[in-house]
Amino acid sequence: MYDMVAANPNMLMQVMQTDARWKTVFGELTGIDLEAMAANRTAPADEADSAKTDMARKVKEAAQAEKLRKEKEAEMPSEERTKVENKYKAEQIKALGNELYKAKRLDEALEKYTEANELNPDETLIYGNIAAVLIEKKQYDDAIAKCDEGIDHAKAGSYDFAKLAKLMARKASALEKKCSYDEAIEMYR
Repeated sequence: MYDMVAANPNMLMQVMQTDARWKTVFGELTGIDLEAMAANRTAPADEADSAKTDMARKVKEAAQAEKLRKEKEAEMPSEERTKVENKYKAEQIKALGNELYKAKRLDEALEKYTEANELNPDETLIYGNIAAVLIEKKQYDDAIAKCDEGIDHAKAGSYDFAKLAKLMARKASALEKKCSYDEAIEMYR
């Protein structure tokens, strides 16, 4: 049976239906309880009850995650705890800035991004967000300078290559809008 499934993975479901041992092996390997899934599928569920249950579960998970985060923070030295708290606050402020940016309230978004950047200067993407606002305001030189600042800051320590690439692409976009095409092409490369 294993050789048959290995040769044709589409046969897995059929084999699991004919031999209960396959369900057990599949459940152990993947952590998926097929019996529980089948019971949930056959039980009639009211959509409103389902939505309430999902919401309650999400609220409970968020509360547990917050409690865990606070417990971990309490165990940290005060300097490190402050850094983590600032990082958390910066993420919240950045999220507000994102909403303002989407609403085209650029000056307010810029204030929020700048505040987030001051709280957590290690987050590369905040530099890119500030640059995005400056590009929208057609302040290309300022956007390029902010991207350079973020790139230099990111390269000073260990950094996330994907985030750095996004920041470099943002700089290339500003160069392109500034009509510095050769520099933009070089930055995209």
